Amino acid sequence: MKLNTIYISVKNMKRALDFYRKLFQKEPEVEDKRFSYFNLDGFTFALYNPAFDKTQINWGENTVPCFQVGDIEKEF
Repeated sequence: MKLNTIYISVKNMKRALDFYRKLFQKEPEVEDKRFSYFNLDGFTFALYNPAFDKTQINWGENTVPCFQVGDIEKEF
C-alpha cells in the first residue's frame, strides 16, 4: 500500500498557493481557482476550493488521502 495523493480543501486558493509555494519551494504543476496541485517527487499534494462548486464542507473533515494498492481484495 502506498499513499500517493492527498487532497485538502482550502478557503482561499491564492493564499494557500502562496503558503505551499514557500513551504515546498516549488511551483504547482496545475494552478486553478478550483483545483491546484504540487508534484512532490511522485507524490501529489492537491488543493481544492469547495466554494468554486458551491459545496458545503465540514472544516476539519476536509482531507482526503488516496492510497494505491496492488490487490484491493488482499488489502481489504
